[in-house]
Amino acid sequence: MYRTGDRAIRRGRGVLEFLGRVDGQLKIRGHRIEPTDVESVLLRHPSVAQAVVTSHEGTAGGAELAVYVVPTEGAEIDARELRRHVARTLPPYMVPSLLVPVSGLATLPSGKLDRRGVPRTATAHLPAEAAEAAKAAKAAEAAKAGETAEPAKPAEAGEAGVAGEADEEALRQLLSAVLGCDEEEFDDVFDFVALGGHSLTAMRFATECRRLFGREPAMRDVFAARGIRDLLDRLTSSGPDGPRPGPRGSEPVLLSYEQERLWLLEALSGGGTHYHVPWAWQVHGDLDPEALRGALEDLAACHDILRTRFPAVHGTPRQEILPPQEYTPDYAVLPVDGQDLTAAVAEAARESFDLETRPPWRVRVLTASDSPPTVLFCLHHIIVDDWSVDRLATQLEQAYAARLDPGLAPPARPALQFADFSVWQRRVHDTSTEGPESE
Repeated sequence: MYRTGDRAIRRGRGVLEFLGRVDGQLKIRGHRIEPTDVESVLLRHPSVAQAVVTSHEGTAGGAELAVYVVPTEGAEIDARELRRHVARTLPPYMVPSLLVPVSGLATLPSGKLDRRGVPRTATAHLPAEAAEAAKAAKAAEAAKAGETAEPAKPAEAGEAGVAGEADEEALRQLLSAVLGCDEEEFDDVFDFVALGGHSLTAMRFATECRRLFGREPAMRDVFAARGIRDLLDRLTSSGPDGPRPGPRGSEPVLLSYEQERLWLLEALSGGGTHYHVPWAWQVHGDLDPEALRGALEDLAACHDILRTRFPAVHGTPRQEILPPQEYTPDYAVLPVDGQDLTAAVAEAARESFDLETRPPWRVRVLTASDSPPTVLFCLHHIIVDDWSVDRLATQLEQAYAARLDPGLAPPARPALQFADFSVWQRRVHDTSTEGPESE
C-alpha cells in the first residue's frame, strides 16, 4: 500500500474528508512542491536572511505559491530579482507568485518556525508594494463583477490597431490586476512567469484582452513577450477572431485538443473508469422520476455536447452530434432493496462508456424502501469538467422545476456550443488540418 502523506477522517457511508498533509508539502495547480526546496534556493541570495514558503488564495482563485522573506541587515528585498533568482534554478511552477518582505517570522516556544502562524503574522507587516498588489487584485474581482469603472479606455475594436499610450496604460492596469502585483514591476524586460503568471492567469488575461481590445493574444505570445510594448505589439498583430456560433454543416467535426487527448488515452487503456466524473445525491422529499427524465431530455436538447458521440472516421476521432429527436438519455430507475446503497452506487458508476456508439453519460435513480432515493449522474471527462458540472447541476434543477411547473422557464439553449469552440480552436491553431472544420 502506498502512503500518500494526506490527512483525512472517515465520515458516514465511507466518505473521506481531506484535512491536509502530515508534512509541509504543497499542491499548486496540480504540482506537488516541497517548500524547503524553494526556501533553500532563496536563502542562497545575499539579501535573504530567512524565508518561508506557503500557499495563499490567488487573484484568479485557487492556491498560489507565496514566500515571506526576512532581509539581511541593511538589505532591501527586490521581488523581481528574487523571482529571477529562483527561476534560474527551479521550474516555473516553483517560482512564487507573491513575495512579501517581513521584519520577522513567528516561532513556537521551542524556537522552531511556526509555519501556520506565518500568514497571520506577516499580514501586519505587508509593505506598500504588497498592499497595492492586494488592492489591484480586489479591483480586478470587482471589475469582473461590474462594480468598478473600466481601466484606461483602449482603442476601439474596429480601429486599425492598439498602439496608443491609452492602450499601453490599459494593458499595464490589466496585467497588474491579473497578476496581483504593482505596475512598477513591469519594466522593459518583464517576464510573465517571473511575475507569478501561469497558464490559468494567461487564459484570464487573454479573455480580458478580448473584452477590452476586441482581440486576444496567443498563449505563446503572453509567455514570450519581454516588455509592455512587446506584448502590445503582439496583441496588435493578433487577429480579432474568437469562437462564434455558426453553421458547421452536417459532417462530424474534429475534437478539441483536450478531447483528443482523452479519446486517445481511453482507447489505449481499453476503457475503465479513469475518466469518469460521477456525482450522486440523495433526494429528501418526493421525486418524480418521469419529470426527471423529461428534465434530462430538455438538458440534452440545450447542450449539443450531451448528444455527442465520438466515432473514428478513417482513424481520426470526430464529434458526431445526434439530433434531439433521435436521442434518448441513458436513464433508469433501479430498486436496490436488500443491497448496500454505497456499493450499488459505486457499481453503477463503474459501468464503462463506449465513446464511439453513444454520448458518454447516464443517470440512475436508486430506490430503497428504507432510505430516500439516490440520484447518480455519471459523465465522461471528454464532455464535462469541474466548472461545467456545477453549471449542469444548476440547469438540471431549473429544468426539473420547469417540468413540475409549466409556468417556469426551462434552461435556455446557449448560442455558442462546444463544437463551435472546437472548430475555432482547430482553425486558429491547426492550420495544416483540412476539411470543413478548418475553413
